[in-house]
Parts: sequence; structure tokens; C-alpha cells
Amino acid sequence: KQKVTVADQQQRVKDDKKNNGNKYDPVIKDRTYWEIGATYCRPSPLPLTPEFEKALEYGTHPSETQEDLGRGLFITDDWRKAWHTYESPLSDPDLIDPHTGYAEYEISMDDVEGTLPDDLVGILYRNGPGKFGVNDERVAHTLDADGLVIQLIIPPPEPEECSIDSFLSEQDEEFSMKRYDDDTPYERKILFRSKFVETKAFVEEREANKFLYRGTFGTGITGPKFATTAIRGDGLNKDPSDPPLWSKVAGNAFQTNIKNTANTQIVAFGGKVLALFEAGLPHAIDPKTLGTLGEDDMGGTLPQDRLPVKLPNALKDFTPDFIGGAAHTAHPNVCPK
Repeated sequence: KQKVTVADQQQRVKDDKKNNGNKYDPVIKDRTYWEIGATYCRPSPLPLTPEFEKALEYGTHPSETQEDLGRGLFITDDWRKAWHTYESPLSDPDLIDPHTGYAEYEISMDDVEGTLPDDLVGILYRNGPGKFGVNDERVAHTLDADGLVIQLIIPPPEPEECSIDSFLSEQDEEFSMKRYDDDTPYERKILFRSKFVETKAFVEEREANKFLYRGTFGTGITGPKFATTAIRGDGLNKDPSDPPLWSKVAGNAFQTNIKNTANTQIVAFGGKVLALFEAGLPHAIDPKTLGTLGEDDMGGTLPQDRLPVKLPNALKDFTPDFIGGAAHTAHPNVCPK
């Protein structure tokens, strides 16, 4: 791959400004992953087209036809940013609490691209990987990241048109009162909230400032201090560090505690909002504050505090105490009836 230096970029900026009458003002950026990403059918990345390259330089968006979109082209640099830790943008550094992931703000209809349908009313929850490490040490795999729950409350276009108002008055009186202020005409706005799923492991690692649990997809426990001093991570949004083998052994030998990241799915079921994980118990989420209420054993049907590993009945008497637990699927289907 050809190395492009800062001096090369600065000269290109000068040339572009000269040729375009100072119309553009590109920003000097890291070009390491400025390439058309590799795919299963095309295992090697491709160089950027001139249109893509100029779009990245000047912070614009290239025009794309439906035919172009259907080809599955993507820029590796863009793809990597989809796996960055959820944090405040530089333009609004206080928007998101870095410790809890909490944010709350309203979205005006002026900020919506297109038109929001009148009958699109309700509360939408989403969940996925949101915090990609601890103390500048990144997880080894994106699916080992801690879960992030977001909530969108979408009210009706008129205050009297939908039963969502009764829900809002019960669940979110403050937001409901904002929308019914006598001194302000009613305006349809979407309320956005977010928060990390604060599992027991999440809280413990946040306080210890290091990995204490093994991840399902390869993240290891931070080794002893003498073994990790020289291999501290480069940041949560950089490539994960690769500790030496002896450090991995020192930190993970005889450790069976797999971290429940609660990062895969979220459902409203049985009067509860549950953040799900494929290899552990669901976590109940407060439907209003998004606070984590703790593991939910589904009415006592799922054993807690054990690894979800089953042995044949013939070995039941020999089963160690730390296994024999249960897991809840992270991809459930709910019967509409």
C-alpha cells in the first residue's frame, strides 16, 4: 500500500485550492484505511475512486445511484467508525455521559429527513455493542463490547390523536408535560435517550479500570501488572492490542467467568424490557430511565450465577457448582397471538 505523508496531503490541498479557486477546504486526515473494503467474494481491498477520495478529503458525500448501492461498496474507514465507542461529538462534548452512556435530547421535525408518517407512534428500543473496552484497552472482538440501549419516544402529530399520551403520562410525566405546556403551542418532537447496560461485570470493570472477565469472542482478562505495563492499549477506537502469550496465560488461567455483555437484542415482553445476550440471562431495563435493574431469571425458570453448560444426566452428581446454569436466546420470535 502506498504511504501518503502529511507533506503529500498538504501539497495536494494547495494544488486543489489553486485549481478550484480556494473553493474547497479539505482537512488533513489519516488515510490508513482509505480504501474500498474487502468482501468475502473480493478478499483484497481496492483503491478509492477519485470521487470517493475527494468526498473523504472535503467531508462531502459522493452521489450514488441505486445501481452503485447494490454493488455493496463501502470504505473501510467508514466501516471501522461503526465500531467506535459511543461518546460525545467534538461539537458537543457534554452531550453523552462517558461513564454511563446517558444522553437525552429532543429531535425536532426539522431535523428529520423526509416526512414522519402520522401513524408512526410509540416507543422504540434498540440495543447493540456500545462500549468497546476499558482504560484504553480495546476488546478483541466487537461483539465482546458492552451493550448500549437507546430509546425513541415518537408522539402523535396532534396531542389528542393517540393513546400514546396515556402511556407518556404514566411513564414519562416530565416529557408529557413539556409537550402540553399551555404557554407553548404543541409541536411534535421525538425524545431520544441512551444508556449503557450496567451489568455487574460492567460496573466491576469500570471501577477496576481493567478487564476482569473473559469475553465470548476472545477478549481476555487483563494480566498481572508486571505483565501488562508495556502493552497498554492504544485506545478504545484503535485496533486491539495483542498481549504476549505468557501474559494471556497469567491473566486467564483457570478463569471460567464469561462476561454477560447484554449487547445483542432488546425486547418488551411480559411487562418487562429485557436486554438479551446469547450465553447468559436477560437483564431487566427500566423502561423510563433505561437504568439496569439486574439479571432476570424469567420467574425462577433460569438458574443464576452458573455457566450455561449442561452435562448428561448420568454425570449430574459430578457436575461442579459453577456450571449447570441456563441461557436465554438473544434472537427470540414472539407469537403475535
